[in-house]
Amino acid sequence: MGTRLASGALRGAKVTLAAVLDAELELDSPDFRASEKYGQMLFSLRGHLSGVADGRLIIQAADKEAYDYSPLLAGDYAAAAETEMLLRESFLYPPFVRLIKVLIKAKETDLLNAETARIKRLGAGKALEVLGPVWCAKKTDVLKKQYLLFKTDEARWLDLLASLDAFAPAKKATVKVSADPYDFY
Repeated sequence: MGTRLASGALRGAKVTLAAVLDAELELDSPDFRASEKYGQMLFSLRGHLSGVADGRLIIQAADKEAYDYSPLLAGDYAAAAETEMLLRESFLYPPFVRLIKVLIKAKETDLLNAETARIKRLGAGKALEVLGPVWCAKKTDVLKKQYLLFKTDEARWLDLLASLDAFAPAKKATVKVSADPYDFY
């Protein structure tokens, strides 16, 4: 996140050197868009520095294989986009499937697990894949939270969404359904 903030401050500045340290940490995110966002940030930095005399971009990474830097080095945005699309297709992520995120909250762990299991069973036959549950609680939270991510095709999308919207949680539990979620936090 700090790298993104710093790169935004470069606009109009006469900075000639930018360094991205521990670069692959940007890729350690539960968001399938992490590599796309990372690539956009690197292309933005490269674009700024290419317009500045003696502009240089240094990328330090512990694992040089974690990301394909060749399109960036060549300035080939189309090749980077094509690589991203191939990855999304191989892992079945949008635009090749539709996603529905379901966030379940409860104060009691047993209730949370029971409601999560009920929702998972409800969507299992209508989804291509069900990922989770994934815990998303902070130590300071009174409520315990976890979510499920349903991957589905266009043909079953509306039926699954309607079933999840009609789900009636137990008392003392809440459920939030997000179609085509932008984030997974």
